[in-house]
Amino acid sequence: MLINILGFIGAWLLFMFPLYQGILDINDQDLIVSNIIKKSRKNKSVFRKNISRFLWLIPPLKVHLERERSLAILRSSNNDANFDDIYSLLNKATAWVYVAFAGVLNGIVATNDLLQEADVSHPIWSLVIISLIMIIISIFYIGYRISDHRKQKLYVKAHGK
Repeated sequence: MLINILGFIGAWLLFMFPLYQGILDINDQDLIVSNIIKKSRKNKSVFRKNISRFLWLIPPLKVHLERERSLAILRSSNNDANFDDIYSLLNKATAWVYVAFAGVLNGIVATNDLLQEADVSHPIWSLVIISLIMIIISIFYIGYRISDHRKQKLYVKAHGK
C-alpha cells in the first residue's frame, strides 16, 4: 500500500511541475512580447488581445492560442532575434505541456492502482473524481505560485517592508 501511495504522489507531481514549467516559459514569452509591443511603432491595438488565464484549465488550448498570438505579434515586428527567442520558448512550453499530459496519464494509472489496492467500491467513479480533484488542485496550486499576490508576499519578506 505504501508503494502505491508513493506512486500516486510521484505521478501527480510529474503532472504538476512540468505544467508549472510550461507556464513559466509562456510567462517568459509574454515578457518578450511585451517588449516588442512597447518598441513597436505600429498600431498597438493589434497586440492587445490577451489570452485568458482560465484557459490553463485546458493547457494545450492555452499554449496553442498563445502561440497564435505571439506569431501575429512577431509578424508585425519584423525582428528575427525576437522570432528566435519566441520560437524557442514556444517549443519549450509545448514540450512541457506534453510532459504534463504524460504526468496526467501516469497519475490516472497510479490512482487506479491505489484504488485497486484499497479495494474501493465504485472504482471507476472514484478514479474519475480523484483524478479531477488532483488536476484542479494542481492548476490552483500553480496559479498561486505564479500569482502577483505570492510575488508581493515574497518581496515583502525579502525586503522586510
